[in-house]
Order: sequence, then structure tokens, then C-alpha cells
Amino acid sequence: MKTRVAFLWHMHQPMYVDPGTGEVILPWVRLHATHAYYDMAKVLAKHPSVRVTVNFVPSLIEQLDAVASGTVKERYLELTKARPEELSADERRFVIRQFFMANRERVVHSLPRYRELLQKRGEDVRTINFEGFTNDDVRDLQVLFNLGWMGFAARQEEPELQRLVAKQRGFSEEDRRGRKM
Repeated sequence: MKTRVAFLWHMHQPMYVDPGTGEVILPWVRLHATHAYYDMAKVLAKHPSVRVTVNFVPSLIEQLDAVASGTVKERYLELTKARPEELSADERRFVIRQFFMANRERVVHSLPRYRELLQKRGEDVRTINFEGFTNDDVRDLQVLFNLGWMGFAARQEEPELQRLVAKQRGFSEEDRRGRKM
């Protein structure tokens, strides 16, 4: 007896763009694009005989286009691009508070320096010692947050990502800026 299976991948994200300000509220579209969406396409490319229906909802397509073209402002990306020394006190606190938004087991704990910085910050965001973070800590956090959101396919294929994973800590300004920032 033959079994037939239909695969349907429904790709969706709600609108994360604030209609009043035009600013991206949360970075999920960009981060999921570098993680799961890219990985899924790479897996399918390795299995051309597998037939899959992929459905992209319009809100996701609009946001992917806006992020790729740079027509929307995303605070997380802007703060990644900023030198730690040039961040205001509020921006530094935002980075230290928010740049741990990743799966603890698969992402944060898989990168030793990322885990170390989370331990330094602590789980309770009400008791963070923001002054305990040096510029080097903040720079490492900027790199590790974005690196952690890269999927397995990009990490396997991109020598620059492999280099950053191997380096683990002490990232330079060149590391933070990356080739495409």
C-alpha cells in the first residue's frame, strides 16, 4: 500500500510595524528569515523530489520586503549597528535587557559567552546591574544575539559565521559590523 503525504508550510507573522511610527516593534520577521525560513529552503533544495506547498501570508511578504529594502526602522537592528561607546544609557539598558530573546537551551546555552553574559545579567530583569556590563560585553552581546538567530544552514555554509562561532568572545568592531551591515 502506498501512502501519500502532503506537506503544507504556512509561513506567517503578524504585522510588527507600528502604524503610527512606522517602526518595527519586534524583530521576529528579520530573525525568523535568517533562521527558520532560510533553513527550510535549504532542506528543500537538498530534496528536489519532495513536493511541498509553502504559503506566505501577505503581512509576512510586506515586512520581509520592508526589512530587506531598509524602508522600516527596526530598533534591534539599529542598536546592533551602533558602537557600544555611542549608545545612550537607555539604549544600553535596552540591549542588555532585550538581546537575550532567544531559546535558552538551543541558542543561549550553545554559545558559552552568550550563556556567561546571561548569567551576568540574570534572569530577573528587575534586578539587572547595567553598570556591570562593559563596552566589550555589550559588543559581544550585539554579535551573539544576531549570531544565535542564524540557522543551521547559514552556520554550515558561511565561513564568516563559522569564524564568529569559533571566536566566541572578544568581538571587534569589524566583527560587530559584519560584511553587510
